[in-house]
Formats: sequence, C-alpha cells, structure tokens
Amino acid sequence: MSLLLLIVLFPFCFTWQGLDVTDTGYYLVNSQQFFHAYPNDFGDAQCTAYWLTNFIGGCWYTVTGGCGLLGFRVLSLLIIYATLGLSFLALRGLIRRPIGELVLALFAAEALFLAKGIFIPSYNQVTALFFIGSAVALHRGLIRHKPFLVFLAGLLAGMSVFAR
Repeated sequence: MSLLLLIVLFPFCFTWQGLDVTDTGYYLVNSQQFFHAYPNDFGDAQCTAYWLTNFIGGCWYTVTGGCGLLGFRVLSLLIIYATLGLSFLALRGLIRRPIGELVLALFAAEALFLAKGIFIPSYNQVTALFFIGSAVALHRGLIRHKPFLVFLAGLLAGMSVFAR
C-alpha cells in the first residue's frame, strides 16, 4: 500500500517546478494554441508532426477553461498514471511474482518517465500510452477471443502514429 501511495504522490513533487522555454515551452504553446493555429499553420512541422498530442492538449486546455501550466502538468500526470495502470493490467496476469515487486517495478518506470524532465504532455508520453493500450487490447482480445478488442488494438496502434 505504501508503494502505491508513493507512485501516486511522487510525481506531485515535480509539478511545481518552473517551465523550460525551449522544447517544453514550445510543446505547451502548440497544445494551447491548437484550435487557433490549426489547420492554418501547416507550415510549422511541430503542428503537423505531433497532431494527436497537440489535439489532446488543446482539448484539455479548452475543457479545463485555460488551465495554464499547472493544468497541463495535471494532464501529464494523468497520462503517466493511465500508462502505469495499463502496464499493471498487462503484467499482472503474465508475471507470477508478488504484486509488491510489480508495483516496485512500476515505480521505477515512473521515475524514469519523470527523469526526462518534461512535465507537460509530450509525444513520448502519448505514444507510450497508445502503445501500451494497444498491447493490452491485443493481448486480451486474442486470449479472450474478442474481435472488438483486436480491432481496438489496431485502432490505437494506428492512432499512435499521429502522436509523434
């Protein structure tokens, strides 16, 4: 239980850090301005190369009412938590180890996520989320003979192309 609490609370230590105005700031502005610039700004490679990531960020910014930097950090945490949760679902049935060891491994993965120093939704986070979602859906679809889950896996894998 304490490891699970550590997984949930550890990333909040980093949400209060400042903003890097180079790459991270550029990602943030592309997400924030997505509905204002797109599709008029096709000349910018960032706007079209990371279309899905910017779309998710733009939707989050619109739904939360101009949430600002802290709001994008919360979205980043939600993406990390979803990725870790899907990883747990995928590995729980495959690994015959105690749950504590699996949770410890997920904490290590979370620490590596946070070590990159990008605390806003980035294309790496969105790609990882769609990849693990596709893997979980494909595995469960094949094991349980559910064609819809196999279709969903293909859909998620295809959508991940637009995240990066």
